[in-house]
Amino acid sequence: MTKSQKGLVTCCLVGILGAVGAYYLAKEQDRIRNLYGDRPQMISVADLAAKGYGDNVWVDLTDAEVGKKYVISMRKRTISAAWVPAFPRGEANNARTIKVVLRCTKCKTEEEVAQRFFGRSSFRGAVINPTLLTPHDPYRPYFQEQYPNLPLEPTVWEVDVDYTDKPSEQWAKGFYAGAAGLGVFGVICGVALLFTRRETP
Repeated sequence: MTKSQKGLVTCCLVGILGAVGAYYLAKEQDRIRNLYGDRPQMISVADLAAKGYGDNVWVDLTDAEVGKKYVISMRKRTISAAWVPAFPRGEANNARTIKVVLRCTKCKTEEEVAQRFFGRSSFRGAVINPTLLTPHDPYRPYFQEQYPNLPLEPTVWEVDVDYTDKPSEQWAKGFYAGAAGLGVFGVICGVALLFTRRETP
């Protein structure tokens, strides 16, 4: 096989595999977007804890009282995520378990975290549990340290307060377009490879 043929093989594989990857990402964007309703649903912390999010992960969470302590995850000496437990208003001191947590990932200092969570009783965000392909709750060991007498429920509803808008359908369209383009590129390279192999003595 000549050097140019090897290059065509590489381009063909990159195109086909890239198309498959882009198509998968497009379908995943569609799946996540379909979990959102046309507008946020108003739901209390008590109802979310007791009944879950229903058929719309986009929520205006009301009647919330956050815990006195938040927990953080660090990456390269910078806050990468912060969580705080949320309880029905007036019940934080009497809570026996943690059923709802709020998350933010855009706050980079502890001052920003405090401003984002404290002094508020309502939050707009998205319940991210169903958007994940596999369960992921890295906050558990942090809460066990900060709230040793307040265990977390097996299922904790995690509301990301940075997801205030419905995902744009343009993301999925962009990935579909990318998949089509990469697929065509891969096919063209494959056809070119066939011609060069026929011409090679």
